[in-house]
Amino acid sequence: MSNFRLLITLFLILVPITVLACGGEDTFLNDSGEILNKNISGSLDYTNVNFLPEDAFGILLKALQNSRFKDEEFVFRKAEYVHSKLVYQFESKNYFEDVNAKYHFGPVNQNNHKIRIDVDAMTGNVYLASGCGGSPSQKVYTPTRFEKYIDFGDIYKKPFIQNNTGFIALPLKGQINIDGRLNEKAWENAMAQYFYTGKGKNRFYTEVKSYYDNTSLYFGVKTDSPYWLSLLFKEDPNMGMMWEYKDALLMKSDGSVTDAHFAQRKDESYFLKKDIKSRIENYSASQNGLYTYEFKIRLSPDDSDEDVSFAKNNDYSAVLMMGNTKKHYGLFTLDDAHKDHEHSKANKNHVNVQASSEEIFRIGGLPDKNLFGENIAVNANMLKTSFLSSYNPNKRYTQLSYTDTSKKFSAGITSFFIILMGSFIFLFFKKEKTGRSFFYEKILRSRYFHLIFTLPTVLIFLLIGFTGFFGEQLPRENLATIITWIIWWNLLVFSIILAGRLWCRICPFALFGDMIQKLHCFNKKLPKIFRNYYLQITLFVILTYIFVRFGIDKSPFYTAVLLLVFTVSAGLFSLMYKRRTFCRYVCPIGGALGIYSVISPVQIERESDSTCSSHNQKSCIPACRTFENPVKMQNSVYCDYCMKCFTACEKNNLQLSKKRFGVGSALKTTLSSSETVGSYLLFGVVLVQTLSMTSVKTTFEKFISSIIGSQWAFETFFFLTVLIPLLSALLIFGTISLFSRNTKSKKEILSKLSGESAIALIPISLGLHLSHNFSHLVEEIGLVVPGIITGLQKLGALSSLYADFNVTPAISSAASVFSLQSVFMAGFASVSIYVLKKRNLVNKSGRIFIAAGFILLSILLVYVLSLPMAGGHVH
Repeated sequence: MSNFRLLITLFLILVPITVLACGGEDTFLNDSGEILNKNISGSLDYTNVNFLPEDAFGILLKALQNSRFKDEEFVFRKAEYVHSKLVYQFESKNYFEDVNAKYHFGPVNQNNHKIRIDVDAMTGNVYLASGCGGSPSQKVYTPTRFEKYIDFGDIYKKPFIQNNTGFIALPLKGQINIDGRLNEKAWENAMAQYFYTGKGKNRFYTEVKSYYDNTSLYFGVKTDSPYWLSLLFKEDPNMGMMWEYKDALLMKSDGSVTDAHFAQRKDESYFLKKDIKSRIENYSASQNGLYTYEFKIRLSPDDSDEDVSFAKNNDYSAVLMMGNTKKHYGLFTLDDAHKDHEHSKANKNHVNVQASSEEIFRIGGLPDKNLFGENIAVNANMLKTSFLSSYNPNKRYTQLSYTDTSKKFSAGITSFFIILMGSFIFLFFKKEKTGRSFFYEKILRSRYFHLIFTLPTVLIFLLIGFTGFFGEQLPRENLATIITWIIWWNLLVFSIILAGRLWCRICPFALFGDMIQKLHCFNKKLPKIFRNYYLQITLFVILTYIFVRFGIDKSPFYTAVLLLVFTVSAGLFSLMYKRRTFCRYVCPIGGALGIYSVISPVQIERESDSTCSSHNQKSCIPACRTFENPVKMQNSVYCDYCMKCFTACEKNNLQLSKKRFGVGSALKTTLSSSETVGSYLLFGVVLVQTLSMTSVKTTFEKFISSIIGSQWAFETFFFLTVLIPLLSALLIFGTISLFSRNTKSKKEILSKLSGESAIALIPISLGLHLSHNFSHLVEEIGLVVPGIITGLQKLGALSSLYADFNVTPAISSAASVFSLQSVFMAGFASVSIYVLKKRNLVNKSGRIFIAAGFILLSILLVYVLSLPMAGGHVH
């Protein structure tokens, strides 16, 4: 045997001849050590491994020491790079009719009556070679130390347990409070399984513990990954194909846990599909240094086609999979050796999903038989000691990188206060520059404006409609969702701080309405009851509810339907009512942009008061398409910068004035009662959108469900959150006015306080909206180019280009993103305080009270932004 070992080592080290097979580099030898393959070039690198082939053979002998195969002769078969591992594979010389090992090669399973075993050159772990092409799958042995195994006479004393597993659900003797915090005392007696996935900067650690009782399984999961992860189970540990893992528990950092199963789309791409019936009885999640999940599932399946039937004293195969996005989208791992396979081409946009090695999960007591059915005696301490020895961070390629929430929040809040004070001082002492904005005027009044801006916008929206209705219904591969939700939706919000409601000037919906009116218009007036801001803000709340509840941003078809609804609505209102009634009183997007435009940096104003006073005709008023009075206009809430009033003014007395950046017209604006209500509801909408992507939503829904049941939990959470700012203002300011000793009427005091607060709230609303969208923009902007490439490929263009969706965020550091979000919030909070100070329309104590409330609110919003946030629009 010693001579055989030396022969193998000699050939492997001195004659490293290789061949590619199933993603690996193989050196094939026969039983005598002769090289079987010819004319092959390449080499295997042994410089960075912990175990050489001779060490691996020693580990194999020890692994088999107490098995029925301890006297069986094993020969070296190959050394292989496969699935990011260098392994040495050994094979029994003899056949065993009672051994039926299944190996798969692509979609084909093969039976083999020889025993094939792999030894990992890095960790020394021993695996059954039943993965793709005979690669490692089920781990059967873990060495207890990392010393070299040269002395074959050193007999390994511990029994050879099935998979040597520590992943055992023991009976629950106490009680588990499912709160997502993994109470140390509650879980102290649980066995554990450690998983390592990924590599380099994206190498993550996950720990899983489990209990069981008569009806349920309990899982506690702890990880340093912010991405989706899933535990997958299968009943037959001998089957290597991924679709045998029919049961999956999908976890996301927004706090959700979903019962799912392995599935395939029509385009042959793989993903985890949500079960029709969920076996999850309760779940919760938290973040305190690590992402933690607790959940409880029923042992018995709800659907045998989608669930594994768990039972006491049974063994199951388990694997941990982890994506590289927060939102689960696809399930596939791709390397160069597989890239030309048909199933690989279908899944090329879902790669970089990391998978752990296959492990054995046992429910009940400790195993009483080894891998080969022989009786053994073990105890829990023996298993724990053996298993925990494999948890050695020093042997990892990189150290664990924990996400420390407390440090992240403290850094963000420090940035917040520094910028808050700095911005306020800057605003207070920096002299405001006013005057005419010739730059904006020149652009907006250019005869080429529509050719340069409006026409391309119309063509893009036509493309969105076409691809949404007729294109591939995958959000990351369809131009409808890519352009609408990553590009347009983000540009809308960010454009406000530069040019207010400029979007309305190039809006294709409004342009369609104008074209209808050129054909015919009944020129009716909208009923007076609707000529205010209430209809717009109500529709915006409803639109947001549909958006959040039904995930329109995830569906190209419904994205196109939404744009079609806007187009048809604009056309019908333009046919029935004069001018741009739809834009002024109906359009929810224009309504939201309008409130934000209070702080627009440009505004149409009269140049000379005396010139305007002496001119009685006021031709600019009937020229305005949105029913504004340019002479008395306080802000740009309803102005769409059409510049018709400039053309109509016979005295050429209008100008586009510059306003202080971030402050705009807020110092002189008076909001109507409907606009005041709208300001509070707009903040509520932005707040509920932000909370809906964090674990706060899950916590609120559970609390609501405990009171009224789960049927309307989301609706209650949504509309209550939207109304909270308005109700809070009415409650606080109503109480103040009730007990006020001021000579003014109670109603007047309430109106004044709520109105001033509503104006000052606008910058904070915009700050939260920008911060929220910024995090998604950073994460998603890299998907634009591959998304456009794929979308155009569906139309027959750019077929030679490869669309790589495995992009890193524009800013890879989550702490950096959060710090910038804190800066946004601080900057706009300082604007709010500055506006309160300079307007000086409530007494000093009132201003201090409102300012203190806004600072506390901003700190709370900074904390919300520090929470794990789900993927954005097209993940």
